[in-house]
Amino acid sequence: MEFVLDDVVTVLGPSGEADPATDPGLSDDRLVALYGQLLAARRLDAALAALRDQGRVAEHASTRGEEAVAVGVASALDASDWLFPAGRDAAAVLARGVPLELWMAHVLGTAADPSKARQGADRFSSRAWRVVSANPHGASQLTQAVGLAWAMRSRGDAHAVLATLDESAVEAGEFHNAMNFAGVFRAPAVFVARARGEIARKAFAYGVRPQRVDGRDVLAVHRVVRDALDRARKGEGATLIEAGLAGDADPVARRRAHLAGRGLVDEGTDALWSEKADAAIAQAIDKAERAGVPPAATVFDDVYAAPPWHLAEQRTLATH
Repeated sequence: MEFVLDDVVTVLGPSGEADPATDPGLSDDRLVALYGQLLAARRLDAALAALRDQGRVAEHASTRGEEAVAVGVASALDASDWLFPAGRDAAAVLARGVPLELWMAHVLGTAADPSKARQGADRFSSRAWRVVSANPHGASQLTQAVGLAWAMRSRGDAHAVLATLDESAVEAGEFHNAMNFAGVFRAPAVFVARARGEIARKAFAYGVRPQRVDGRDVLAVHRVVRDALDRARKGEGATLIEAGLAGDADPVARRRAHLAGRGLVDEGTDALWSEKADAAIAQAIDKAERAGVPPAATVFDDVYAAPPWHLAEQRTLATH
């Protein structure tokens, strides 16, 4: 491996024009869908901030301006791949296909939550959509992701694992554990880090491929992640992708300019789609809250296959 970093991959120029050399060549329908997901992610971010300020959710860290990373990552995954999100990747989880109503029930911790309100708001997981719970320690999901990737490679499965992380996670021991195993065992894993500094160079120390991409350009993120996942599935090893967020470019406005230039959106599109997203979010919140809190007896569920006598007794008391 040469210790030389490639240039930062970008597709969209400042005015929304696409570079044909890096354009992933998506259909018009997919281009429009990506824009809708970016808008929905921004409206959801605003709604969660309001819920936090009202005391209806415990916390929410805004991801405004970072939507292109989450949506671009999710759009590049195959249905058979696994996603190990960081704590602030609600947009990626939803773009993966998880229903908004199900996810909101989890965030609000109501009776409709599959985890019965036992996990934090950003720790949604689902085997059906191949999404693994985010880890509160910021980097532990990376080691777990490599473990699954290594297991799939050992079985001969042609699938890949993708994990996202914040820039601060590269200082954690779990980051180095994950990179080391990914490099030594050529695990089919892709790591995407939101970064305002330079971290891709760290990949060289572990024999992992480094890649840099403009993290405010959803098409560039899609292209780079898609290619890295393809390499992983072919047995060509892991990739560490630095999704740069330096500067103040707006990923939503940038994407809109590209679509407008192709005649795919007009002045009324933003307002229409934003209203639609706000309505869907409000409906999901209302439905989740109407489900009420989980019954007290559910605290005993999913712990023991055969509960010991004293817990069985306590459960009986809790239900009467």
